[in-house]
Amino acid sequence: MERSIRKLGWLLVLACAGVVNASPPSKPPMRRAESRPVETKETNKLAASQAPANGAAGSEATLGMRSDMSEQTLRKFFEAQIPRLTKKHHLAGATFSVVYRGKILLQQGIGEADRESKRKVDPNKTLFRVGSISKLFTWIAVMQLVEAGKLDLHTDIQRYLPKLKLPATFGKPITIAHLMSHTPGFEDILLGLFTKDPKALKPLEQAVLERIPLRVRPPGESVAYSNYGTTLAGYLVEQVSGVPFEKYVQQKIFDPLGMTDATFSQIDTAKSAAMAKGYTFLGKDAKSQQPTWKPQGFEYISQSPAGAMSASAHAMARFMLGYLQGGALEGKRILREETIRRMDQAHFRPHPKARSFAHGWIEINRQNPRIIGHLGDTIYFHSACFLVPSEQLGVFFSTNTSTGMMASFSLATAFLKRFARSIEGRALAARRPVPSKEYLSQFAGVFATNRRSESDMTKLAGLGMRVEARVSETVGQLEIFDFLQGKRIKHIEVEPDVFQEVEGLGRWIFLRNKQKQVVGLFGNGFPVMTFVRPPWYESTLLNVGIVVLFLLCLLMGLFARPTGIWGWLMAKSRLQGEERTAGLFGLGVLVGYILFFLSILATISDDFIFEIPRRWVFWLPYLPMLLTIGMLYYAVLVWRRSLFGWIGRGFYTLFAVSASAFGWFLMYWKIVA
Repeated sequence: MERSIRKLGWLLVLACAGVVNASPPSKPPMRRAESRPVETKETNKLAASQAPANGAAGSEATLGMRSDMSEQTLRKFFEAQIPRLTKKHHLAGATFSVVYRGKILLQQGIGEADRESKRKVDPNKTLFRVGSISKLFTWIAVMQLVEAGKLDLHTDIQRYLPKLKLPATFGKPITIAHLMSHTPGFEDILLGLFTKDPKALKPLEQAVLERIPLRVRPPGESVAYSNYGTTLAGYLVEQVSGVPFEKYVQQKIFDPLGMTDATFSQIDTAKSAAMAKGYTFLGKDAKSQQPTWKPQGFEYISQSPAGAMSASAHAMARFMLGYLQGGALEGKRILREETIRRMDQAHFRPHPKARSFAHGWIEINRQNPRIIGHLGDTIYFHSACFLVPSEQLGVFFSTNTSTGMMASFSLATAFLKRFARSIEGRALAARRPVPSKEYLSQFAGVFATNRRSESDMTKLAGLGMRVEARVSETVGQLEIFDFLQGKRIKHIEVEPDVFQEVEGLGRWIFLRNKQKQVVGLFGNGFPVMTFVRPPWYESTLLNVGIVVLFLLCLLMGLFARPTGIWGWLMAKSRLQGEERTAGLFGLGVLVGYILFFLSILATISDDFIFEIPRRWVFWLPYLPMLLTIGMLYYAVLVWRRSLFGWIGRGFYTLFAVSASAFGWFLMYWKIVA
């Protein structure tokens, strides 16, 4: 029970992280120059040395690879970084491989694949869950069928999938190109994505057709990462080729590339002695101060094309070699060279300076050097794969610990800092006019993710996945709160609407509508979703206030008249007549919601993310919500009839109003069934 409470508390913390949104001004204020803040001599020297020679604004944050990149420096970097990240992020085990100019430069395993049996990580054999890196192989399969003339990227997908019935919500068809660029306009679905029960694993067709997500925006309009979209693409491969998806990828991609230790199969892989266990980091032991971990079960994914692949570091090295060599390895080809070049090309940009989705790949760096890659995350495994085509360099990294996500981010960041000639925001902005506070105020406010459910309770996560921008006290700068890093970072404008970290490379790009109002935000460091200004009724302050006020009234209602249980148990305090009826409505609301909360705590488990909640629990609130209507009626009557006394009337009214608002909260955020 204690652990269940902690899990529920964490969800509430996630949901409640954020601040009040601000509405955009009707017209963007004019920029005017101000005095630049006082800077040290060292800062000015750095800015002068890093600024572009021609003083042109709008340069990229990187200016190509450093000349000292070589086999020796790459080996030294990765052999130092991987153990450092493993220790810093408390990883039970990790594996990585590096390919460079046509050969495997490094492949290594660190830590343990199975701590209980003391089995070490073997980069040649140990299988790691690579999460969304699986999508790359789905898109290669799609492009193989495009090469064969069996698919067209710009044709309505329903022409290939007669069993799929998508509502014509926006009068515009969804194409494979939309799926590839994560712009099909689907809501996000998290419930049921993972399971630890092999019996709950669904065939691909069932996973696609059983629950079709809502279409919530026109296709091709904005990026919102979609697991379902890639799953549809895998189903499309299966239907058009006539071969089961797992078998198709094995025969057409894994076998030609010699990826003997790679598979989309899950039932057999879960039992394999080569499979690494997933772990949750529990903290350090109080006595020994050594890290401790809890072993976890295999994560089954019904939407297999989106994330079910398992692979060794060696298998991924062979994939990277084949891809970097134009689609062929050791005389066997998976794609033509021109198709590989097409896959590398940018496919959709929400802004000319934004990073994009290529044909399945994500731009890690836009240019100088251009880096493409993909992250892959399950609950316990976290992976990264990125390529620098101009240098014939590929890197794969994977961990088997819940804390590994930031390790993947950190590795890519450290690589850019070490090997790319980078320019910090302060230097890029050195020769630009300093923006006024009035100008910067148009960017201030809260922006909420567009990647969320609109049809189930995980919609509530939209309250937590938010980015706040506010004008800094430092002249000419914005402070942007990043929910991933959990801190505010100072940014400076390096191009119109493009803000870069003052002392770093991270960028946020503000998006405008046709009226030139700032309506969205796109992060180059996390280019898988768009952030938009939420409506006032999605304000975190408002929604948290509703919940807190109701919980306070619920707590007080246990004892205070006229709803308090005390008043019903003590003979001298018992209510009569209309006061009794009003009190019964309040008592019903009180008891109904207490039963709801207790049912959640009783049925939630440590593995709640792997279980679809018991539906009956989320029907329970309907009874107290109906009784709230009676409370609202009597909240008016108690004042007309002067019932309960001033304090009793005031509390009863407050309870009725807070219960009504809480009912709206449950309905709007889809918490009730």
